[in-house]
Amino acid sequence: MEMPSTETIKLQAQATIEGDTLTVPVFNGTNWHLSELAIALTIVRKIPEMTTDPLEQVRAEKKPDTTVIYRMRAVSPPWERAVFSAPLNIDLAPEDEWHWAIVQAKGYPPESYPPVDRKSVEAKSNSLTPSVPPSLTDPESPLAVTPQLPK
Repeated sequence: MEMPSTETIKLQAQATIEGDTLTVPVFNGTNWHLSELAIALTIVRKIPEMTTDPLEQVRAEKKPDTTVIYRMRAVSPPWERAVFSAPLNIDLAPEDEWHWAIVQAKGYPPESYPPVDRKSVEAKSNSLTPSVPPSLTDPESPLAVTPQLPK
């Protein structure tokens, strides 16, 4: 399930490129269980420098920037850190300029019911006294049960 943008902005990350791998360590600052990220990586192509010789000057054509979407899977529970990564599959020179952004996050939302207090559940399960509804012990109630002892 796609995470709403109001939650996606709570993801804290910093992308790095090491060798031919795009790595994105993420702190999941949401209540969602994060399982997939879509990362857009844009390689900015610069205009080549022009020569100083006016006879050789030709208008340099800028190559188009390249943007690639990487889908990365990992397990990131709420309020935990996880590392998402993918093979780069692009030739990147050390001087190349690049930018990245999280464009989509997927996972599953927190449970819709309130968290269970384990201590109260354990206390109730350890109790030896059965719970009897008041309607069964009230003598005025038509549902009241009068215990019969054997004769």
